[in-house]
Amino acid sequence: MYPKDPFVTLDSLTSAGRFKDAQAELLLGRSEMQRTDLSRYSLASAELSYYLGDLQAAARGSDKLLKETNSSTAKASAHRILGEIVANQLDFETSLSHFSFARSNVDRDVPLAVRASIELSYWGWFSGIVPLENAESGFAAVRRTVLASGRPAQFSELRLCTARIEARKGNLLEAERHWSVARRLLEQSPNAKLESQLWLDACMIRLLHGDLRTALEHVEQASEHAARSGYFRTLIGAQIDRAHVLYAIGDLVAAKSAAQASVEASKPYRQLYVRH
Repeated sequence: MYPKDPFVTLDSLTSAGRFKDAQAELLLGRSEMQRTDLSRYSLASAELSYYLGDLQAAARGSDKLLKETNSSTAKASAHRILGEIVANQLDFETSLSHFSFARSNVDRDVPLAVRASIELSYWGWFSGIVPLENAESGFAAVRRTVLASGRPAQFSELRLCTARIEARKGNLLEAERHWSVARRLLEQSPNAKLESQLWLDACMIRLLHGDLRTALEHVEQASEHAARSGYFRTLIGAQIDRAHVLYAIGDLVAAKSAAQASVEASKPYRQLYVRH
């Protein structure tokens, strides 16, 4: 009989976007996980530190992995995490260097799901920065990798990325179509992180339609999923969007309170801080 993999529950929680619960599992099973596979444990620790907003711990863990492991998967994932960390601080040149390394130096040993996560992370940051014609031409590579991975959560994330591109182009009907597909996929395969992003995107779409009351409802849904996930970007993003919507509605007292709370929460994260 094969021994039980101590990472099973941790991987399941992380795949479901439940990062607070995954962190608790990581701490609970730390000794056994370290004995079983130290590189895998260190990568999980760095990744969860990032998702929960401890960028310094995530950077330390990722840098250590790059120095101490020979695993192609760990190295590529560490560069992805570092790319996200510095993007949060608006250092897009360094971020692009990390993502370029992660994308161009994967080999056959790197699982397709990991390759897809790298592509989606890269696309999530840079699709809104590069010119639209470049974004559209580069999207094909991201799509191929995600489809090859076969992960429902990554299909959902791909749809949300597409919805944002369409909204950026002003194609709200197409944006809503991709959003609806993402919602159906997440109903079949729930992921708290992506569900919080789903409802933040829904808020954006309703704002573009001028439907402020529904936008506010969507912000509250996003906040609930973000709290379950623990993902720092959607936790703070919901606070920021709530302030914007309340201001647009004309509830200036509530808007000021929400804005002050979001300013305080976003101080360590420069990219979120400047959104105010």
